[in-house]
Amino acid sequence: MYFLLLAILAICVFTRLNNVNKQLSRRIDALETALKDLSAAEAAHEVRTPRATAAPQAPSHDEILDEMLLDLPPEPQRAPSKKKPARPRFQKGRILLAPPALFIREPQATPAAPKPAPAPSPTLRSTWAAQWQRFKENVDWELFAGARLFAWLGGLALFIAAGFFVKYSIDNNLIPAQLRLAIGAATGTALLIASGRVKSLRFDILRQTLASGGIGVLYSVVFAATLYYHYIPNPMGFGILSLISAAAFALSAFYRRISIAILGAVGAYVTPLLLGSGQGSLILLFAYLAVVGVGLQRVSAFLAAPSLLFVAATGTLITAGCATFATLGSSPAFPMAVMWGAIPGLFAFFLAPKQLNPETNQSARWAGFLSFLPPIAVALLLTFAKPGWEPLFILTATSAAALALGFFNNAWHHRVVPCIAITFLPVLAWVAMRFGAETAPAGTLLLLVYGVTGGLGPVALILRHGHSDMMLRWLKLFPTAVVAATVLALAGTPFAGPLFWPVLLILQIAGIAISLLVGAFLQVLLLLGLFVGGGLYWLFAVPTSFIGFGFFAFALMAGALLMAAMILLIRSMPALLARLDLPPAKGFATPFFKLEEWLTAAPSVGLFLLMGAAFAVRHPHYPHAGMVTLTAFLGLCLFMCRRTGFQPTGAIALVATTAAQSVWVFSQWGAPLLFSAVTWSSVLFVAALALPFPLFSQQKKWPVVWHAAALFELAQMLFALYAAKILWPGDLSGWLPLVPALLKIGPVTILLKRLEASPHRNSILAFHGGVLLFYISALPVLLLPHGWLGVALVFESALLLWLNRRIEHPGLRWVSLGLAPSGLLVLYTALPRMSAEGVLPLLNPAFFSVAACTAALGAAVKLSPWPERKLGRMDLPNVFLWMSLVTGFYLANLAVADLFSGSGSSHSLIPDNSYAHWAACALAWAGFGAATWRVPRLHIAMRLAGLLLFVSGSTGLVLLPIFMPKAIATMGPWANPAIFACLALVVMAWFTFKKESPDAFNGYSRNLLLAVLLVAGFALPALALSTGLATGQPFTLFFSQTPYRAVASAALWILYGTAMLHWPKALDRPFRLAGLVLAIIGLAKALLFPLRFSEAFGLMTPLANTPTLLYIGALGLLTFLTVKPRPTPWPLPRPEPSAFWGVALAVTAFAILNIEIASVFGGPDEPFSFLTNGSLPKQLAYSIGWMLFAIGLLAVGVRTRNNQTRWAAIALLGVTSLKIFTRDLWSLGHLYRVGSFAGLAVVMILVSVIYQKFLAGEDKGDG
Repeated sequence: MYFLLLAILAICVFTRLNNVNKQLSRRIDALETALKDLSAAEAAHEVRTPRATAAPQAPSHDEILDEMLLDLPPEPQRAPSKKKPARPRFQKGRILLAPPALFIREPQATPAAPKPAPAPSPTLRSTWAAQWQRFKENVDWELFAGARLFAWLGGLALFIAAGFFVKYSIDNNLIPAQLRLAIGAATGTALLIASGRVKSLRFDILRQTLASGGIGVLYSVVFAATLYYHYIPNPMGFGILSLISAAAFALSAFYRRISIAILGAVGAYVTPLLLGSGQGSLILLFAYLAVVGVGLQRVSAFLAAPSLLFVAATGTLITAGCATFATLGSSPAFPMAVMWGAIPGLFAFFLAPKQLNPETNQSARWAGFLSFLPPIAVALLLTFAKPGWEPLFILTATSAAALALGFFNNAWHHRVVPCIAITFLPVLAWVAMRFGAETAPAGTLLLLVYGVTGGLGPVALILRHGHSDMMLRWLKLFPTAVVAATVLALAGTPFAGPLFWPVLLILQIAGIAISLLVGAFLQVLLLLGLFVGGGLYWLFAVPTSFIGFGFFAFALMAGALLMAAMILLIRSMPALLARLDLPPAKGFATPFFKLEEWLTAAPSVGLFLLMGAAFAVRHPHYPHAGMVTLTAFLGLCLFMCRRTGFQPTGAIALVATTAAQSVWVFSQWGAPLLFSAVTWSSVLFVAALALPFPLFSQQKKWPVVWHAAALFELAQMLFALYAAKILWPGDLSGWLPLVPALLKIGPVTILLKRLEASPHRNSILAFHGGVLLFYISALPVLLLPHGWLGVALVFESALLLWLNRRIEHPGLRWVSLGLAPSGLLVLYTALPRMSAEGVLPLLNPAFFSVAACTAALGAAVKLSPWPERKLGRMDLPNVFLWMSLVTGFYLANLAVADLFSGSGSSHSLIPDNSYAHWAACALAWAGFGAATWRVPRLHIAMRLAGLLLFVSGSTGLVLLPIFMPKAIATMGPWANPAIFACLALVVMAWFTFKKESPDAFNGYSRNLLLAVLLVAGFALPALALSTGLATGQPFTLFFSQTPYRAVASAALWILYGTAMLHWPKALDRPFRLAGLVLAIIGLAKALLFPLRFSEAFGLMTPLANTPTLLYIGALGLLTFLTVKPRPTPWPLPRPEPSAFWGVALAVTAFAILNIEIASVFGGPDEPFSFLTNGSLPKQLAYSIGWMLFAIGLLAVGVRTRNNQTRWAAIALLGVTSLKIFTRDLWSLGHLYRVGSFAGLAVVMILVSVIYQKFLAGEDKGDG
């Protein structure tokens, strides 16, 4: 029987091929005749009109595909029949049995009115894509799915049934295996010989088919003999298959057809997977893949077929990937790293020719993707699977290969940056997981190579091909990112070895250079911050014995190198920009200096911060080694400031030195340190008093340095005074400020004479005179208690403003501006002790002192505008008003804290676990913010701050039940502090909203207040439902503890959301959109109720329970919204309200249908479940319900002429059929399974016939 079927099939195929061959021969003869006639006419025309010769061009991709297309001549028009014409969809057309329809160019009829052709889309570069686009435009998808797709699926089911039947016959072993192999080998060899015997070019396709068939048959025979029957050993089979692949490559080049090469490539790449032992070397495997890839590349270059490179990349990926996964547990990581690190380099060599343009050639583009992206994934896999530095090697090699490809092929250079960007995430993962002591040397060097490659490589690309916006953005981000990754490596391994810090310094300098070139000035600061952050982490992670002279020497050298590199790069930046043809860097506008002047001061800040951290750790030679380094670097910064003329370098160095020195001065680590503090501070005080005159003698040229010198001098005096007061307690230490005051009189007198008629006279004298004034005023202050000292400073600030109205001097206003915040800071530090001294809340020194400071600052607001409001660039009254508002806000919080802390105890602004305390704080914030917002005379920033306070307090009060759910559980139902507080917030929000003008700030402020009101209004019933229907249960917003609260909560969400969505008054789109979201969430909560409360729902009476009433109401509401849409604005551009609610109605109804089916057919007193658990009635009920629902959907779609509804019905019908015939019939026996698939085919074909009968001839709705 088997041979008879094969013979009949062979006869039919041969007859059909013979007819096609004759037809093609006649058409080719006619074409050759026409071509000769055209050639003769063209030659005659060239004799009359000479033309210029042009260089021959290779055929394009479209022209090669055109050879595969078969032109059909137009049919002659027949006389119209007198019979009634059939429906347009079912008119008979030509039946093509020869070539596939995909490769047929249909004859085009002459159009009645020619229309201009649309511009070709970039995605339609190939003929296949154009044909697919024409197919999509011309096909009727609904008819295709409803009629043809069901018919095709029925045919597929018949084919599967036939396949099972054929398998049954093959399992009986009717033909011996040796005979089958011999027949196959003879057939393959005969096909290859026959292909060589075909000499005529007219039968080129036949020759190609014979050769491909022969190669395929030989592959199949060798594979079967080796793997299935084991007649040939695996090594011999491997060699034979490799020879067959080589023969395929040779035949492909000889016949100039790529299909043979593709077939050979498939065999070559499948061979090691099927015949490998699993224990071979991955490096040898890569050598084999490289040989195969080179062969394909040579064939590709010979045939001008870049698609072979895509085949090579795909085959290499699959083979190498399978080998990697097969040996992942047994093979070390080094061979994998060599293989996957070399693959991008190999294909970078293949893709380097400039004619392989990825923009116009999809094969080249995808070959690049498949050869560069998988190694990145493998590196990430190795990072998770194996320890070692090998993943970083793969990523570095991939980045280098991408840069080389972009360097030699300009068409690829804009894809280099995305490739390196993708490698960074695996690098970050490797650093976080695998950087350790054992991988530190190699890992550190690889990080250096990776950072230099990713940073300086794009600079080389810019030098060769020019810059692009993406390349510049990458250079702004990558140096910072790679330094951050290196610092992250330090977090896991503080003892990273001696190479780590030099490598990090090199990356730092390279990153700063690149960032300055592209104008990434903020990144320069971030780089310095990362370097300093790494040093800080190292300081606190290593033992203190590591912090010695070597650390301080390296810190000093690193700071000097960074500052020198910064200055050198800034000076040489114009020449470098001109060499690279980069746009000039655009810095940030600063009021006093250029940005590069500020950048030169950044390294000093980093080093001083590092020194300050070193002072926080007790180490050998503490603190003198650090102070020597600090003083030396301060001198270096002042020298650089003098040489470059950049004032910020010296000024910031003085301020940073003060900050670093303060760490150990205030450490309180014993009398010896205090004596050292007195000594060092005294020496530096004298230096700050005297050295500015010889170093910066021209005060008008160095005003900022003189300002900073005054602050530095004041800080040194405070350090010495602080240490002396602890070393020598008593009244004598209170008189110590007299010494610096007397020493300061002389320099101030000199400045008065030198700065006569100088534009910087007032500013410099304000600083130095203010310091002298501070020395004098410090005498009485030292005798007062700590807390009242702050009050005295605030009152002194107001008195200075009052004095300025009598004796006008700008220095008085500057000093006043400095005293007020200083006094507030001192008062804040002493408030806990002052509050403990009180007897009753609000009747204690702390509350009175803050109230007095608030009043004093209010007076300062009135006194500060003299002689003008501006002080420098500041509006002085607004500054004092800010301080007054902040102090008043603090006073309000202090009052709440006093009320809830009790008498005789210190206050705490942070509430404890008391819900009432938190609610009072939130209401205080909201009330203070609302009052501030309602004062129109305030500055807009102050009003916005008040609005922010109001929103923050309201948000905190609304979120308070979520953060303190257990507190709600202790409250009674319906009337409790939580509801009263929320009600007060609703009243406050309503009042603020009603008083707000609709035109204020274009309505944004009113909308924000409305949002607060709506949120508070929603929170109020939610709290009431929680305490009323779930009394004693913690509050939850989305999930309810009791069934009745769950039903009520779902109803609340649906009704509140629907009310917001269809509110009749004017309401902006976001609010209506929020209402729509609330309604949808409410529907979801209702539908999830049976799963959330499965036991309770299972005990309820089916179809007669509270959730079912909720479902009926929801369906009624959705039906009403679908049938009668409301006239209110709809927040979504698409779909329309009726369509949206119709979809919601269908989905909700289908879900409720399944819920009720599961409830009715569930077992008595059993929890609710959608699972059938072996219940046949429940399973059949699902199928019947789905089928009825689908029929109903189809009826609605037909009646409403809505094709989307009909599509949904078709999909549900298909799913239901699939469920029936896979779920119910798959467990049958072999022959019964054949019958089941046959039945499935009958059903699908029947559905197709029914769909065509009722819908095929009808017009479609708009849907």
